[in-house]
Amino acid sequence: ITEYDFNSKLKTQNSKPQLKTQNWEISKQFNKKELKETKMNYCRQSIYALTVGAVAISLYGLYEYVIGFGLHIAGRLDSIFVSPNYLSLYLVPVCLLVLGLIIYDQPRRAIEKIFLSVSLIILLASIYLTKSYSGWLALTVGLAFLWFNLPKRQIKFILLIIGLSIFLPL
Repeated sequence: ITEYDFNSKLKTQNSKPQLKTQNWEISKQFNKKELKETKMNYCRQSIYALTVGAVAISLYGLYEYVIGFGLHIAGRLDSIFVSPNYLSLYLVPVCLLVLGLIIYDQPRRAIEKIFLSVSLIILLASIYLTKSYSGWLALTVGLAFLWFNLPKRQIKFILLIIGLSIFLPL
């Protein structure tokens, strides 16, 4: 093949739009509802993965707290982190994601409801035991954000109770 033949073949191949690629065929197979459901499944799986990690770290921290061994600052839960503030700033976003998943997605299976509820209780207990005012403040601001974006009045009452239970110890 000469250089001229190669360039002419390249030009003719590039001049025709090739719409039948693998990505094009895959994207044609899904409609908008299926794509939205697929994205929601990915988000749900990511939140579950974050929750499992956060609960494991929280349980280790609760074990340290009960035993009283391994705490960097006496009386404050710190788990694997150097400071209790770091732990609370790790747990608060995960706690808000779990609460958002419970409220907005409303898990259908009983095992999911139990897992998310128990995880939320463990995370809230760990955040409380860090005794970190910045973590409590971040949780309060996050709950306020959820409060103003909720469509149902019943759920707002539940969030109000959770918010008040945070401020009672103060």
